[in-house]
Amino acid sequence: MVLIETFPRTILDVFYVSLGKIAPVRVLIKVPNPEKLPAGLPENIRTFRWMPQVKVLKHPNIRAFVTHGGLMSTMEAIFCGVPMIGMPLYADQFKNVEACVTRNVSVKLDVHKMTEKDMDAALKAILHDPRYM
Repeated sequence: MVLIETFPRTILDVFYVSLGKIAPVRVLIKVPNPEKLPAGLPENIRTFRWMPQVKVLKHPNIRAFVTHGGLMSTMEAIFCGVPMIGMPLYADQFKNVEACVTRNVSVKLDVHKMTEKDMDAALKAILHDPRYM
């Protein structure tokens, strides 16, 4: 629902740098208009105009899901046992992400205030802290 390519450059820079640091871990991103992304996408990131979300979440190699915390995406990730980095933007997303944080299913980031350090810490927690496995 939210197009990543419309995010401000400062936010995209945080994504690029932090996600690039976790290589060789591969990152899949749904980007309907990849030509609108700024240059410099790290080599470990693959973009797709569309992906079958549940099929991806069920894949045994999936270790994390970065999401806005919408109800359907949250329920699908929980059903598939995939920990999340929740970045709520509006409506029910804030409550959904908070509920997941209290159950150690998600880490929450404020997309409007997050720094590279915040994103690095969230990725480290979700990928390496056994509480989220």
